[in-house]
Amino acid sequence: MPEHYRGFTDVFRGHMARHSGWPSPGDVEAWFKLEYNGLKNGVYGKLKRGELLAEHYTAGVVALMLNPPGPEKRSRKTANRAKGVLLDFLRPRGLNSPGEKDLESVLSLVCTMVDERSDERQQDWVTWGITMMLRLLYSESSITGTVLGCDPDQLTVDRAIEMMYDCCGRQVAAKLAQAQPAAIEAAELYLGESIADYQTRAQAWYRFNPWTVIFAHERDTPVGMSIVLPVSEGAYSDVFEGRRASYELTPDDFAIPTCNLILEAAAERPAEADYTPRNPTKAIMLALIAQTAALARVAELPREKTMRALTFAGTPTNRERLLASGFRTTGRTMARSGVELIERRFSLKTLQIRDLLNAAVLHQLSHVGDEPPQRRELV
Repeated sequence: MPEHYRGFTDVFRGHMARHSGWPSPGDVEAWFKLEYNGLKNGVYGKLKRGELLAEHYTAGVVALMLNPPGPEKRSRKTANRAKGVLLDFLRPRGLNSPGEKDLESVLSLVCTMVDERSDERQQDWVTWGITMMLRLLYSESSITGTVLGCDPDQLTVDRAIEMMYDCCGRQVAAKLAQAQPAAIEAAELYLGESIADYQTRAQAWYRFNPWTVIFAHERDTPVGMSIVLPVSEGAYSDVFEGRRASYELTPDDFAIPTCNLILEAAAERPAEADYTPRNPTKAIMLALIAQTAALARVAELPREKTMRALTFAGTPTNRERLLASGFRTTGRTMARSGVELIERRFSLKTLQIRDLLNAAVLHQLSHVGDEPPQRRELV
């Protein structure tokens, strides 16, 4: 059996940070010395950043929070507070008073998991971005193999938008939106757009080019979705200057090839009755690379052009990821919704290594847009 590795999810880490819920390093070290013969230096900090480590580390921290030692032992004061903050996170998710026997259930709600891990660091793949992934020498087939195309006959474009609204609502409304209907309603209020209207627009985008709306999948299971819009310079400027919202764009505003991209959405698949999330960020990031390459068609653009990618900080988690992966704040907001706009630019003839790698990968993969993304029945 391969060893499992786990990392705390962005949502859980955000909850613990907002409520000052993490046990102190001293309490954690004392607990691990008592129960696990010690804790390697720096491990606790990595866990709090969301890095994937051998699962006995995450299990140990959660076990400490679930069952703090009694007053006669160390590792008590901050661990008792941590238990209360942890319970506040678990109750809306169906665990009201978990104990030691429920450790696995708690881990499934607060952690991502992989079965095997290489020696490379594997925290949040979206945060590490394209440069770090190139160190893992992913082949073209590995990148394009994470893409699952939509099919209008199966209404999968609508399903992708449901996933996007569900994910957004659960993040912005936290405890109040853990069921899909409530999450979608919260997202409609936050985004200022009904899901039905958005689905209609997304269907039009898909009909223009099936690469605009895709699913990311892992082991034949959809784990997320993304939308990228290839737009003209005029349409890009309209959104950047706040004259129009990105979701108001139509195929008349699109252009392929283009050096102007709007990253409209990237969402993880929320937990469902028959689906327990794994770590979806690698699949989503790889799918976005293929999607961007297919729509920009960099190989057909003059080298003096500058690639521009515009997106918005839909949730605190997305904002953190974008800034960590090379995007920059613009001081501007989206029309209608007022959410913060964030942008990434790089020259196609740059000599800066990070941007050169971006351009090289997009150039290499430009031809993937010759065919629509693969389709298969969704599960």
